[in-house]
Amino acid sequence: MKCLAWQILDILYSLLWIAILVAPFILVPLAVYDNMYPIDRDIVSRLDLATTLTNATEIRQELVKAYENLEPYHGNPKWLYPTPRTDFNHIRQKLGELINTTREVEKMNLTQYAYHQYIANLKQSIQEIKELIGEATLWKLFNPTTIILSITYIITLIILYIKDNDIDNYISNKLWECRYK
Repeated sequence: MKCLAWQILDILYSLLWIAILVAPFILVPLAVYDNMYPIDRDIVSRLDLATTLTNATEIRQELVKAYENLEPYHGNPKWLYPTPRTDFNHIRQKLGELINTTREVEKMNLTQYAYHQYIANLKQSIQEIKELIGEATLWKLFNPTTIILSITYIITLIILYIKDNDIDNYISNKLWECRYK
């Protein structure tokens, strides 16, 4: 019975190594999916579409959808020296200003040169907002919790690697004693 316990411990130790080595390949994509993908899918894709359009009304409609999708995000995810560039409230404010500007451009005559110049300026402003969202999104992923968990993971991996030979030899000796006593 004692030998069975050591055999189970040996198997569990091997499974522990497998779990520790496989964990990042599961957890990192999940973190990206939870933190970055919704922003990219719901906001950045709308802004991308807005930059391809040439009609001010259609651009405004896409900007409004992006603004609505930005609603759940508040504050500044950049915890280390926060700046307005990474503050979701600031980004929302800039997007709101852009929507108001687009309303003014809608009133212009489509054949005027100024209309097309405003459209070009709108597209440039949309690109700037996309850059701000990109910066803020990265800081959503690299928060203190993620950093602490990453450091803990690396330290655990190092300790287990250093102690692996001792632990493995101990379990192997116990198994050998069980088999040949």
